[in-house]
Amino acid sequence: MLVDCGAINECLAYAAGLPQYRPVMAGKPDPLLLRRILQQHRLGTEEVLVVGDDWETDVLMAQREEVWSALVLTGTTTRAQAEACPAPPELMVADLKELGRWLARSRK
Repeated sequence: MLVDCGAINECLAYAAGLPQYRPVMAGKPDPLLLRRILQQHRLGTEEVLVVGDDWETDVLMAQREEVWSALVLTGTTTRAQAEACPAPPELMVADLKELGRWLARSRK
């Protein structure tokens, strides 16, 4: 069993004697955190590229907020898995070096 932040937050609220407080979860793939970053920096979704190594968290969060995503294939999701997803990322790169080359080319 893997305990994640939700269960840990519940334990902390209970231990602090504050079980009436319901923590707000802002973890991936929920786009709440990404939405707040866009608002705080006054960015449009077309101005942002979410880079991550996991389709189920990083890419899915970007897609839920309609932001472009780049999947770096050094993490948990393989190319075959990403290509089989119902909505693959806009960009897949082998590593961050390849992402850097892609970004440099895109600026020209």
